[in-house]
Amino acid sequence: MESEAAQLRPASTGLAATDLGCYRDQLLAMTQQRDYQLIVGASMGAVLAWQLATKLSPSAALVLINPPLPDPGAAASEAIIRWRGNQSLESTRRHLRGCTEVDCYYAHHRWRDESGLALAQARAWKPARIANPCLLVLGSADPAAELDGGKELAQALGATRWSIDGAGHLQPLFGDAAIELVQRLISWSATAVGR
Repeated sequence: MESEAAQLRPASTGLAATDLGCYRDQLLAMTQQRDYQLIVGASMGAVLAWQLATKLSPSAALVLINPPLPDPGAAASEAIIRWRGNQSLESTRRHLRGCTEVDCYYAHHRWRDESGLALAQARAWKPARIANPCLLVLGSADPAAELDGGKELAQALGATRWSIDGAGHLQPLFGDAAIELVQRLISWSATAVGR
């Protein structure tokens, strides 16, 4: 299975003016004329993956990893969320609880600032069932799992729900947890789309 990871860019008017639609449009432009078996997104990217799946083939399996909890009233607290350079390595370790020191160091040097508007719009998403087979993956220590383990969110999406015990928001994307998750996702997607 081939994979592709999108590197999204701010709008030409600047990061503060970048909205979720700007990122979605970039993804749509990148994915035209392609037949995807599996679409995966994490955090804000999970909302983008969900939006993308509604525009692409309904046979592509969709995996949402630790999406934000829907908050219809979400508003940007700052125009730009300053993650790059403003956080200590210790802060990165806290956010990547359970990851190796190498993973923490790697992530720490790759944080990027993000648009407060795009993040608020991602939090304001209204999850709904779509035609695509859908899998919701939640770390048990992620905020999206706090209330009911993600059961209500999975039900709204019509999704199968997997929980990763003890994992926080970013841990499923690094180290051994990521390798194990990818292996499970390949197997799940083959079954989900019958390929």
